[in-house]
Amino acid sequence: MQFDAQSEKYIPSVKTVPFAVEDAPQNTWLAHDPVSLLKLCEAYNVSAEEGCKVSLALYPNQEPEWVYHLGFGVYRK
Repeated sequence: MQFDAQSEKYIPSVKTVPFAVEDAPQNTWLAHDPVSLLKLCEAYNVSAEEGCKVSLALYPNQEPEWVYHLGFGVYRK
């Protein structure tokens, strides 16, 4: 979130960062991988940007390396 001086409200801040991807082990707890999420978005007429977005809190000066693990989700390396 960031403060917008014009509207005097907090608005979502969007920052695109690269993700490394790790394979899922057999004890995976996520029900859907990215491909199945995209199929669900299409089936329910939801944009991929909205249906697959992740909200992560960071301080403005942070540049962490994020990893998308196909079995356990997103984490900071």
